[in-house]
Amino acid sequence: MHASIKLADQYEPEMIANRRYLHQHPELSNREFETEKYLVSHLKAMGYEVQSGIAHTGVVRYCARQARAGCRAALRHGRAAGGPS
Repeated sequence: MHASIKLADQYEPEMIANRRYLHQHPELSNREFETEKYLVSHLKAMGYEVQSGIAHTGVVRYCARQARAGCRAALRHGRAAGGPS
């Protein structure tokens, strides 16, 4: 089994729990203030350097250049309350 698949399997329960939490606490587009706080606290607890407040509620997680050039991570928040996610 490839190392990245093992790593994904290791974090799958946590990622599912995070997704469920975010979907249970929807916020209007561009007003995801609680989502921003949630993500920032989790990323900082994992030891990442984080910048928040990008375009109101955006979050950037920085990667060490030594770890991987061009490292990026993306998380898309679901639609506003009542919409599909």
